Amino acid sequence: MEKLSKEMFEKEVCRLKNIRSEVIKKIGSANYNEKTIQHFFSLIRKYGNSFCLGTLSYHIAIISTPDFDRTERLDFPGEDSLGNFLSNLLE
Repeated sequence: MEKLSKEMFEKEVCRLKNIRSEVIKKIGSANYNEKTIQHFFSLIRKYGNSFCLGTLSYHIAIISTPDFDRTERLDFPGEDSLGNFLSNLLE
């Protein structure tokens, strides 16, 4: 697997934080937590905790600080993309 560049990592952090911020502004933090918590648990069950902790979008979505050196991927594959999940909450 190709290592993420610091530039790509930082761009994606900004992009995902902006989406998350817009979602929270639109629906409120309580609704954000309600709508996302079950989704997060389903990702942990499907991929495992280690995979989730190595995924940048997971950290941003749960409002955790991602560690560049421990990040292995930007997002979950395909339909499990948290970037898409968060964007869909804006619709």
